Amino acid sequence: MTKTAISKPVVKPVDVHNDKLPPDDQQLKLEYDTLMEEYRRVDGRIIQRLEYDEKSYEMTLLTFGVIVGASSIIVQQQAYSLLLVLAIPFHLLIWAQISNRSQG
Repeated sequence: MTKTAISKPVVKPVDVHNDKLPPDDQQLKLEYDTLMEEYRRVDGRIIQRLEYDEKSYEMTLLTFGVIVGASSIIVQQQAYSLLLVLAIPFHLLIWAQISNRSQG
């Protein structure tokens, strides 16, 4: 038995930045550029959303800490009706989160 060598197809790299491309390649270049621009926009939005979510998480923890601290003072002063006021920061946080989600 003799072994026959299998030749690999020769693929020439296409320079996508060459303006002298055939019409089909120019169409592909246009589609490629469009897809890359869409990718950059979506990537930017994802990064922006992640940064906002991180800030929102930090603000929620900060608000929770302030409420725990304030509630201990309110309980010591026996002004229990002021405990109802402590829900306002959470309502403001939720309102800010919802308004940001509806914009984006």
